[in-house]
Amino acid sequence: MNNKILNLLTLILMMFTSFLVIMTGNRQYQTEKVVSQFNLSSEFHPFSLPDQENVSQSRCRKRLEVLNQVSDQTGINYLNRRLFSASPMNGHRLDYSRSIDRVTFAVHTVRRTRLMENFEMKPSLIEHGRTFKIPSLHGYSSNVMPVEDIMNGSNCREGTFFIETSDEKQIDEFISLLKNRLNESEHQSFRNSDFKVNPEFISELSPDDGDNPGQIMVTSLLFMIIFLITLILSSSRELAVHRMNGLSIRSSFLVLLGKGWLVSCITTLAVDFVCRAAFNWNWSVSASMCQIAVMISMPAVFMTVAGLLQSPHLAGQVNGRSHGRMMFTAMYAAKGIALAACFFSMIPLAQLVETSCRPTSASGQHDSHAVFYPVQDGNNTIQQLMRDAGNREVIYRKLNSMGALLIDDNALHQPEDVPQEIRFVSINPNYLKQFPLYDSEGRRIRVSDNDDRIILCTPENRQGFTRGLLRYVRRNARKELGHVPKIKIYHTVPSGNRNFRNFNDGKLMNRDTVFVMTYENSTPISRNIMNGEGENDCLKIPVGKSVSKTYSSIEPLLRRHDMDDNYRQLVRISDLKEEDMRMELGDLREDLLLFLAGTLLTLSMSGYTALLFFKAFKREIILKRALGFTSVRACRGLAALLALQYAVMIAFLFRQDMFNSLNIILLIGTAATELVINMITIRHLEKKEMGGVLNGE
Repeated sequence: MNNKILNLLTLILMMFTSFLVIMTGNRQYQTEKVVSQFNLSSEFHPFSLPDQENVSQSRCRKRLEVLNQVSDQTGINYLNRRLFSASPMNGHRLDYSRSIDRVTFAVHTVRRTRLMENFEMKPSLIEHGRTFKIPSLHGYSSNVMPVEDIMNGSNCREGTFFIETSDEKQIDEFISLLKNRLNESEHQSFRNSDFKVNPEFISELSPDDGDNPGQIMVTSLLFMIIFLITLILSSSRELAVHRMNGLSIRSSFLVLLGKGWLVSCITTLAVDFVCRAAFNWNWSVSASMCQIAVMISMPAVFMTVAGLLQSPHLAGQVNGRSHGRMMFTAMYAAKGIALAACFFSMIPLAQLVETSCRPTSASGQHDSHAVFYPVQDGNNTIQQLMRDAGNREVIYRKLNSMGALLIDDNALHQPEDVPQEIRFVSINPNYLKQFPLYDSEGRRIRVSDNDDRIILCTPENRQGFTRGLLRYVRRNARKELGHVPKIKIYHTVPSGNRNFRNFNDGKLMNRDTVFVMTYENSTPISRNIMNGEGENDCLKIPVGKSVSKTYSSIEPLLRRHDMDDNYRQLVRISDLKEEDMRMELGDLREDLLLFLAGTLLTLSMSGYTALLFFKAFKREIILKRALGFTSVRACRGLAALLALQYAVMIAFLFRQDMFNSLNIILLIGTAATELVINMITIRHLEKKEMGGVLNGE
C-alpha cells in the first residue's frame, strides 16, 4: 500500500510538471508574440506634438492634417501608436480577473511601411484597417489603420508619434518643416526641442498573464525526483529479488513503474493535443523537448539510483535491509521546505482579508463620498496623466460645483525633522461649508472659490509659527504662481471649533493650521487630486442617489477631455478596502489552481511522512500504544520534529520582522491542520497493523 501511494504521487507529479512545461512555453510564446507586434525597430524615431494633451479635438485634427502634408512633402511615413491597457467593465464595476491590452497603430503612408513586418507580413501601404489577435491570449489585439480613422474619431490626442526613418538629416527636415507649419497655422513660436518626447510618456507593454509557473515547475520536478528516489529505496527488496532472478534494471523499471509511466505519458500528450486544438495554445520546439526530458527523467533517475544500489551484498538486501529511516528523513526535509513555502505564500492573502475585515475608525461621511479608484493607464501612461494639470483643473471645477471636498493633510504626517511652521492642512471652500470653522470672535469663516488671497487659519496654540509659515507660503507662491498674493490670516480658538474634524480619520482638526485653496490662490498640481491613491486622494466626491449615477453625470466631461479611459469608476470611501480585496483576488484567480495544487501536494506529503515514520518505527509505536501510551507519546520523535519545524518558522518570522498576531494565527492554523493529518494517518495505521505486530508478524 505504501509503494502504491508513492507510485501514484510520483506519476501525478510527472504529469503536473509536464503540464507546467507547456503552460510556461505557451506564456513565453504569447509574450514574444505581443512584444514583437508592439515594439518598433530602430527605423522608427519618436517625437511629440507640443501641448498635445490640452488642445481641442478640432485643433488636434488640424494638426494631423498638417502632419499629413509634411509627410507627403518629405516622403516620410509617420504613425501614432496608442496602447489601451485596463481591466474590462462588468456592469458598473471593473473586473480585475481579466485585462485588456489593445494596441492601435494609426499610420500615414507615402511609401510601403515596414510596420507590417511586426505582423510577419511584407511592407505595404495602409489603406484600410486590420486587426491582429493572438487566439490563446484573450483581451489582446493589435489594430493597424490609416490616420484618417482616428481623425474622424472622438480621440486623437493620445499616443506616441513616430517618424519612419533613422536618418538624422531626414528627422531634422521633418521636424523643422512640421515646426514651421504649426507656427504658421497656430501663430506660435515652437522650437525643434519642443518636439522631443518625454521617455516617461512612451507607453510600454509589459505582458503579465499571472505569475510565471516556471518556479512551481522546477519545485514540482524536484519533488517528483525525491518521491521517485524514495520509491526506489522502498522497493530495494523487490529490486534485489529481480536481480537474483536475472532481470535487468530496465526490466525492473517496466515491472514496477512501466505501465503507470506509459499511461501518464499518453495522458500528458493527450492534454497537449487538447490545449493546442481547443484552447489555441502554442509553444516552441524547445518547450516540447523540455517536456520529453521530464518524461524521460523518470526512467533515467530510476535506472541511475537502482544501479547505485546494486552491490555484492544481495543477501543482505533480500534478508530485509531497511532504508525506512533514511527515506523518512529525506521526505520530512522536503515536506518541511514545501510547507514553509506554502505558509509564507498565504501570508499576503491573509493580510488582505484581515485588512478588509478591519472596521474603519472614520466618520459616516465615508458612505456619502467617493473617489476615482483605481486610476488605470488607458490610452496613456500614469505619469503623462498626472502631468495633465489643465484637464484635471476642468474636472475639478465641475466636481467642486457639485460640492466635492478637498482635504490634504499630508503635511501633518511629515518626518520629525521637518519644521513645525510648514505643517498645515489644505482644504477647499466646500470643506468649510460642511465643517464650519469659526474665528476667535465667533464669526463663521466663509471663503469664495474666486478669492485670490492666500487664506490661512491659525489656532492660538500655533501663533508662534506664523512668521515661519508666512515665509514658506510667500516662497511657494512666488514659485508656483509667479507672484505673491495678499495674505489673509484668520485667528481661531480650539475651544470654539470642537466640531471641526478631519474627514479622513475623524479626528479633531481644531489645533492645526489650515490653508484654504481656491481657484486663484493655488495651482492644479498643488491640489494633489485624482491621483488614484484611494483614501489618500485629496478630492472626495459627494455621492447622489448612487455611485453609478454620480459617475454617469461626470462621464461626458471625462470623455470630452480623454480621461474616461483613466478614471473609469467611482468607489465609496467606505468600500475601498473591499475594492482592494477584489483587485487582489482578481490577480490571484489565474494562479489559484496552481496554488491549490501546491497546497494539496504539501498536505499529501505531510500525510506520507507520517506513514513513513510509522513504517520506520512501527513495532516501537504499536508496543507503546499497547502499554497505554498516548499517540503523542508513542510518536514523540515525530512530535519533536514538528515542534522543531515550527520553531524554525517562528524564528524566521522574528528575523523578517513578521511576527504579529495575524501570522501567529495563520501559523497555528497550519500546525493544527498538519497535526490532524498526522494523527488521522497514525491512528489508521495503528488499527491496521496492531494485530500483526502483537502476533509477532
